[in-house]
Amino acid sequence: GKHGRNATASAVYSSAERRKDSQQEGYGLVSKRLGVDSLPEIDHCCLTLQPARNPVITPDGFLYDKEAILENIIHQKTTIARALKEYERQKVKAVADAAAASASETQAKIEAFKKQESSITATMGNHFAPKEGPAGQATQKLKVAKERVQTVAGKVEPVLPAFWLPSLTPEAKASDVTKPDTQPRCPMSGRPLKVKDLIAVNFTPADPTGSAKAQPTLSIGGVLAHAGPQERFMCPVTQTVLRKGVQCYVLRPSGRVVTAECVEKIIRPEMRDPISGDVLTERDLIPLNRSGTGFAGSGATLEVTIKTPSMTVS
Repeated sequence: GKHGRNATASAVYSSAERRKDSQQEGYGLVSKRLGVDSLPEIDHCCLTLQPARNPVITPDGFLYDKEAILENIIHQKTTIARALKEYERQKVKAVADAAAASASETQAKIEAFKKQESSITATMGNHFAPKEGPAGQATQKLKVAKERVQTVAGKVEPVLPAFWLPSLTPEAKASDVTKPDTQPRCPMSGRPLKVKDLIAVNFTPADPTGSAKAQPTLSIGGVLAHAGPQERFMCPVTQTVLRKGVQCYVLRPSGRVVTAECVEKIIRPEMRDPISGDVLTERDLIPLNRSGTGFAGSGATLEVTIKTPSMTVS
């Protein structure tokens, strides 16, 4: 019938059929929601996507492995030096080309002046020479077209009127190189980044004894949280396990990682490090960029879209 499982007699290509064909054949705009397994852990480097052996954080809150970010900065500096050298070479070439064009223009003016001066001299005409008719004028124009010349680097070369010949094929000119940015930038935020801006991060292990089974940890709310195999770190103040998606802060002076709950309830009222007692400022509280939890309400973009070849139905 009309609503049967294999009803294909409809004259309308419905949106449900389009979605089904798009998923089966792999064309059109394909979207997929990422699961929690696709999100990095709290100690993963933003470049290598692996646990950072020597974690450092930028002032913008992005975590990197020190070796990886230093290699990236060195690579950026090498690329910048190469681009600057090419830019300076282009500037020198532009000055040389401008000087050559000015000299060529001056030489052309001199030659035009000499030609004009030489035409002033009176010459005796031959009144008995036969006058050229239309045929003679056509022959003379063809001869001029064939013998038309141009001056290139002081040499006289014939200009071929045939545009299809290889000698007249258009040449691709090198594109102008713009002045490159001389400041290495953060791969994630795009802001200027220096080596001295990197801050060492000290994660507090969730199981200080190093045994396979982690001990239960007590949070401020009184809820026991057991550290699993992927939950290796905890807040040194509240002893809350730092799970994936938990909002954390890095204290600039010590590099300790604490939870946002600890910052709001313990640190901000007195603006002191609860462990060392150092005075803190707002600049010393660096929010750690979190990846998400797998839930839509975590604030992270968990949907990926791929553009594949589309099909047009006429």
